[in-house]
Amino acid sequence: MSENIKNEWIDWIEEAITKEYFKYYDYSQFSDVSVIGTGGFGKVYRANWKNSKYLALKSFSNFNNATAKEVVHELKLQRDVDFHNNIISFYGITADENKKYLFVLEYADGGTLKQYLKKYLNNLTWDNKFNLAYQLASAVSCLHNEGIVHRDLHSGNVLVHQNNIKLADFGLSKRLGDATTQSTFFGVIPYIDPTRFSKRKNSTDPIIVYTLNKMSDVYSVGVLLWEISSYRPPFYTEGESYDVSLVVEISQGHRETVVPNTPEEYSKLYIECWDGEPCNRPTINQVVERLKTILMKSIILKTNSIAGNCFSLPEFEMNFLIEDNSSIDNISHNSLNSLHGQISQIINNFDAMNTQEIIDTLATDLELVANKLESFIFKITNEGKNTLGLRKQYIFDYLSKNELSKGAVPVTIAPEELFKWLLCHQNKPTYIFLLGYFYYLGIETNINHKKSFDLFFDASESMHVLSQYFVGECYQLGNGVEKKEKIAFEHFKRVAKKGHAMGQLKLGTIYDKGIPGIRKNSRKAANWYEKAADNGNNLAKYNLAFMYKDGTGVCKNYKKAFSLFKQSAENGDPDGMSMLGYCYNNGVGTPIDKMKAFESYQKAVKLGNISAQYNLALMYEAGEGIEKDIDEAIYWYKKASEQGDRDAENRLKLLEEIKKEDEMILFKGNFHNSKLFHIKHYEYNHFKNIQEIGIGGFGKVYRAKWKKSPKYFALKSLLNIDEDAIKELVNEIELQREVIFHDNIINFYGITISDQENQSNDIKKYLLVMEYADGGSLSHYLKENFKNLTWKDKFNLANQLASAVSCLHDEDIIHRDLHSNNVLISKNIIKLADFGLSKRIEETTQKKKDIFGVVPYIDPKKFSNRSYSLNKKKGESYDGSLAIQIIQGLRETAVPDTPVEYVKLYTECWNDNPDNRPSTHDVVERLNFIINQKQDENLDEKLGEITNQTENKDTILNSNNFEVSSHGELSKMIQDFDKMDVNQILNENITLNNVEKSSRGELSRIVQDFDKMDTKEIMESMTSTSEEIINNKNISSENDLIIKVNKITEFIFEVLNKRNSSNLKQKILDYINNQKMNSKEICNWLCDNQNYNSNSIFLFGFFNFYGIETIKDNEKSINLFINASEQDFILAQYFIGLYYQSEYETSENKKLAFEYYEKVANKDCAIGQLMVGYCYDCGLAMCNLGFCYKYGKSVGIEKDIDKAIYWYKKATEQGDLSAQIELEELTKKSD
Repeated sequence: MSENIKNEWIDWIEEAITKEYFKYYDYSQFSDVSVIGTGGFGKVYRANWKNSKYLALKSFSNFNNATAKEVVHELKLQRDVDFHNNIISFYGITADENKKYLFVLEYADGGTLKQYLKKYLNNLTWDNKFNLAYQLASAVSCLHNEGIVHRDLHSGNVLVHQNNIKLADFGLSKRLGDATTQSTFFGVIPYIDPTRFSKRKNSTDPIIVYTLNKMSDVYSVGVLLWEISSYRPPFYTEGESYDVSLVVEISQGHRETVVPNTPEEYSKLYIECWDGEPCNRPTINQVVERLKTILMKSIILKTNSIAGNCFSLPEFEMNFLIEDNSSIDNISHNSLNSLHGQISQIINNFDAMNTQEIIDTLATDLELVANKLESFIFKITNEGKNTLGLRKQYIFDYLSKNELSKGAVPVTIAPEELFKWLLCHQNKPTYIFLLGYFYYLGIETNINHKKSFDLFFDASESMHVLSQYFVGECYQLGNGVEKKEKIAFEHFKRVAKKGHAMGQLKLGTIYDKGIPGIRKNSRKAANWYEKAADNGNNLAKYNLAFMYKDGTGVCKNYKKAFSLFKQSAENGDPDGMSMLGYCYNNGVGTPIDKMKAFESYQKAVKLGNISAQYNLALMYEAGEGIEKDIDEAIYWYKKASEQGDRDAENRLKLLEEIKKEDEMILFKGNFHNSKLFHIKHYEYNHFKNIQEIGIGGFGKVYRAKWKKSPKYFALKSLLNIDEDAIKELVNEIELQREVIFHDNIINFYGITISDQENQSNDIKKYLLVMEYADGGSLSHYLKENFKNLTWKDKFNLANQLASAVSCLHDEDIIHRDLHSNNVLISKNIIKLADFGLSKRIEETTQKKKDIFGVVPYIDPKKFSNRSYSLNKKKGESYDGSLAIQIIQGLRETAVPDTPVEYVKLYTECWNDNPDNRPSTHDVVERLNFIINQKQDENLDEKLGEITNQTENKDTILNSNNFEVSSHGELSKMIQDFDKMDVNQILNENITLNNVEKSSRGELSRIVQDFDKMDTKEIMESMTSTSEEIINNKNISSENDLIIKVNKITEFIFEVLNKRNSSNLKQKILDYINNQKMNSKEICNWLCDNQNYNSNSIFLFGFFNFYGIETIKDNEKSINLFINASEQDFILAQYFIGLYYQSEYETSENKKLAFEYYEKVANKDCAIGQLMVGYCYDCGLAMCNLGFCYKYGKSVGIEKDIDKAIYWYKKATEQGDLSAQIELEELTKKSD
């Protein structure tokens, strides 16, 4: 062989290193190198890599071309089986100072199998021994499946690492096709196949040396199985060495004796393995199967104690490992203790299952969990959700919510179980990382940053991405290692260059803030944030949104900022939700929307965002986006101040002082769970003309006027001002406020405190301030008006009453005291009152001896000896009693001519058996049916009445009194009234005393829809005269303001289009004053009407831009201009161009200015978007556009004189003198 050919092996190694086929380790980074073993081909060293972990270095003595060939040979074999957990891992290669190559291998901390058995002499259980034997056979099976024969198996090159078998030393291993020429004896005599010692003849070759093959390895395995059972090497005597006589004895069939108490199946197996005839030996796969069966029998006999026997000696894991290194320890306690658990399932299906299925069933749960957990951590870290404070909870939540489906049995893995398993399975980067992560967060152990860093570092050496990231984080934060941010940057850079968002985010953060050795660079920060955002990182989207909002590193773009904040919020980020609220609240990139702002802040607060608490409090205080609620405002200010927010603390103090002055808190801790009710307080001395109008079982009712108002209020007091009375008062307030929205329930306004003398200092005399019912009680109303009530009136009253009670029931409230004296009438409408005895449904189960209310109305069940609780059905009994009183005031007998359906209804309501009574919903529906039925029957009659009444048109139209009768009947209008609009009626001098001009023609609507409306609807339309007048005046005022806003905007355009924009602010203020407008009123209206149209959005931006009736705020104004411009509003587009041109002297912003001018100019005097379709010229923008083209790159575009002339010409045609001057100048130059 030539020298070149001889060097091919060295060349192969060097090429593999150059092309990074495997990792090359710098030898100088190894320390504490010491010899730990010597073999036939070299030495083995233990070395510390970068002060992190120990690795094994395998050298080759007499390194020459032949040795290089052997190195290549071993590398190739190692590569093919490196995946197996019971084969020592190959990490890479290094070269010492003499340029001699060494393998970098996994270091086995347990030493050789021989050393290990000696150390644990007599301490291993048979389960432990079976497990070791199974691992060994499994590793050899892997070799054979890859077509490799080891040829040198003995207890000196079978290693143990963390109690697991690790097969090593492939120096003598051969492919089956290569293993035919070796003629020298190697290895240790007792482990060598005795057939190897014999020589045989055949017809072609008189002497043939027996070739070591698969069955030779099986022989060696049999000897090792015996050694595992006995703790000692075969035929070993202390102080003596093997000699030729032992070779002869073994060749003649001499074998070791079976150790006493060895299970028969086990001893029978290894005896068959060392049989003198290779053809009588089992294959290695058969050995694996039989060991598996032995293990299974042991497992089935000990199912109740497997989990407890995981460690039979310190740090020893009793596991039976297959290729994926899972262990029997993986079986959960629930599975073991369940009749239908995995073991039970295996027993039941044992005959139908193959051994691989059995192993997979028992051995892979924890490995599956570990792999899935790693993927979960990668996902949340890459998405930017793995914030430091939430990491630990994420792991607990994930493990508790993610079950593995193993057959019919769902398996949930506890963190403790996984932690113990990880301690015993540190053979893969995933498991090394996860153990480090558990130490990092203190999951099922104390936080140990040093250990976590070491483990992260170990796993990162295998290019494990998450480990590389967390090594960087440890350096960044100084966790477990000296803080070195520059080194952290390099680790993050490696992760980022692989395209992972987690690393890209970190680079963005470092460039955003700067660190020692790396300057702040906003453009680079934005670039990395954008890459991370594109890869789905939520935090990167959030940070990038701020950069677009502030114009840092990128051109300011509010719309882009809003979009990114929204994406961040939609992905569940509390900070993103808070900033989305900010955008809606201030109109950043979107129209102002207070309700959406409130909703966003509320979501952010629920997810723990602190800054949103202050903003939420502001909205509650101002009543923006939500009903004003000072209690809620105080609550959230307090929460924010507890987090250190000084602004919230100051606001809280101020608000509490205001509350003490202007409001009252009603408190009674012992009786109502210390609840606080925030209510309006009326000064008692402001009430005038106080008159007593009624008295009940618990107090008096007064009528009074408030200050100078003509309106009456009702004041309800308590007779006995004691603790029970206060309790009832609090109860009534609480329930009253929950149903105040219903038209047939009396309104509650607030509370006052009587200033009468002789009051206790401890208990004051409280009075409820309520709506005054001018018709008095139902009892009084029926007595006064009964003869005049039609059946329709009675049905409507009954329906209103049932509707009010139904409302209570819908809110789970039972009135418990319904009678005709606390059902009131206001303007002929039912008003349900007196909630002092009302209760929540769940509260009505208490026994109460006293019977309240008026006896005839009380559910008869209450009088029985049973402990009957008043309930919803009791309410219908009252309803039935009241219904009969509505008809004639009687109680027990039906009034003659009462409609059958009505009698049937109230009779069912007062049925003695509560189960047979209809619900209030049923009562309401049936009353509606009765009313509709009667309306249909009288349809022809009503139509005739309308026709007759409209014949007296003149009389009706000239009447000064357009009345509403006591039962809500509307005087009928003329036959053609529905064809006339309001203006026609007014032009004919129709005088309507109680109805003003309405754009919606309310009166016309009433006449047109008369047959479709019930009495209540007609009455409501005609009895709210004063409110209609006020509303119409408000509408008029609203329309007036809209017109004023449009006129101001039109004037601004005229001034600008005439190139007369100097002192623009003063010109606008003068115009407003000359037109006798109120600028403050306009500003307030603009603030409250930002969703009205683009005109109001622009003008509010204009006011902020120039500081008119508000603080000058450029940022707010540009937001408003952008919002209006997105609706294609010309003036807004112009002012954005002006803003970018004048405020920010950068080429990027000048280019933006140009783009906005171009948008305006390209409209070419098109009809603008201002109200009533005013025409807008674009002269001003055209002139500025010409300026841009004239000066070119200085304003961010390519210089173009022809285009400049074109646009100056366009502007000149609109009468722009400045454009004309520029045009003349350019024309002269071009000539």
